[in-house]
Amino acid sequence: MNRVRTEKSRDAATVPAIMTDRGVVASYEEDAAHASGTASGVVRPTSEAEVSALLAFAQREGRGLLPQGARSSLTAGATPRGDLVLALEGMDAFALEGDRARVGPGVRLRDLNERLASSGLWFPPVPTYDLCCVGGAVATNAAGAATFKYGAVRSWVAGLRVVLASGDVLAIERGACHEAAGSFEIETSSGVVTVPLPRYRTPPLKKIACGYFVQDGMDLVDLFIGSEGTLGVVTEVLLSLSPRPAGVVTGLASFASDHAALGFVSEVRRESESRESLGVRAIEWADARSLDLLRERGKAPESELPPRGSCFVLWEQELARREDEELALERLDALLRKHDAGRDVRVALPDDERGRRAIAHLREVVPETVNELVSERKRADPGVRKVAGDMVVPFDRLEEMLGHYRSAFARRGLDSAIWGHVSDGNVHANVLARSSADARSGDEALLELGDMARSLGGAPLSEHGVGKSPTKQRLLRAFLGDQAITDMARTKKALDPRGILAPGNIFPRDTLE
Repeated sequence: MNRVRTEKSRDAATVPAIMTDRGVVASYEEDAAHASGTASGVVRPTSEAEVSALLAFAQREGRGLLPQGARSSLTAGATPRGDLVLALEGMDAFALEGDRARVGPGVRLRDLNERLASSGLWFPPVPTYDLCCVGGAVATNAAGAATFKYGAVRSWVAGLRVVLASGDVLAIERGACHEAAGSFEIETSSGVVTVPLPRYRTPPLKKIACGYFVQDGMDLVDLFIGSEGTLGVVTEVLLSLSPRPAGVVTGLASFASDHAALGFVSEVRRESESRESLGVRAIEWADARSLDLLRERGKAPESELPPRGSCFVLWEQELARREDEELALERLDALLRKHDAGRDVRVALPDDERGRRAIAHLREVVPETVNELVSERKRADPGVRKVAGDMVVPFDRLEEMLGHYRSAFARRGLDSAIWGHVSDGNVHANVLARSSADARSGDEALLELGDMARSLGGAPLSEHGVGKSPTKQRLLRAFLGDQAITDMARTKKALDPRGILAPGNIFPRDTLE
């Protein structure tokens, strides 16, 4: 069945107040991409009914609305361009329903897992930045370190409530409505809307964030996941949950070369996917330049850093039973010795929360330091901005791709730091731009590298989405082609004929004209 009917909002409501005070509005005008924007006002709804009333008003007035949560977007997807900001952080309802949770879009993922702690359940696909909101995680199909074992957010969404641009409310559970003949049909208060789907297909990668999800026989729920707020405003999410593991071992090891590190990761991946599983759910990596940056910026004492010139690999290993701990550690130790891990090997056992935090800090402080550096340099040169890749290739092509990253940056005289989710073949190459000229050169390098990722069977956009970044929109167009952008615009126009929702996200505003 490819038809579904909308319903009225649960309660009647008037349009919530639009705040225009500059002291309030200014804090909503920039996200983690450090791209400055402007908002015409901010609205903080507390209920679905208020969202519905606001969207109906905006539709009549033709006013752009940008849904926002934690403003942690790295693509300027949460940066307004003259729009009203629809700030959803106040919609933070939570209810546990067996092995599922029904939550509002403003619930932060760290808070979600803390609320679930006493139930013995957890929500596994949490991104590295766990203060992001559920709504944003759904809007971008967020992924992170544990995607290696658990996949991205998409596979954990069992249902959604979505307010369409008209103000109609769509309540859908997975399995209730599927694509037929390339479209969906939605019965709204003003008639039946046929929603045509794009005709492109993307590589079968675990992590990919390249515009609207399309698949033969796809579920309607999946059309909204990863749509970056352009098709509707999510007001409630039904999440599937998983039992918490009996314990988690966290480890870190240094390697003298990327080649040695990737050899170790390759075997860990293989054994973790076999019947005799190591239970590894996440493997992270950071290059030598990333560690040097921490030294230069005084972010960690030398005694806490791996030796100069080395990279590090960090892993998280789940235990089905606490008595499995010794056997799991013995096997990992054998792999570390086989692949010439350095002397700096650290392990935090399940009860060693302090040790786990110290290891995790080394991974987390790398992007924090880069973002801090970008902010400082932007104050000296407004043309400086975050220039970062979010590309993915099959793991067996990753070492080759790392060579292309370094070559593309070196030829342009650019400094860079590379880190990320090595287990998934998804790393983040960040240009450490000193000037606006460096930022422009970095964009050129990323466009070249996007073509290279595609040629290796990967994709130029893996987990952060597209947003309003001109470079990422160019990467998307180069990857999928002009017709794909036209097709996506047609899908959006069916649900949002006046283009009021998240204008400029995924493709430029004028694409709808």
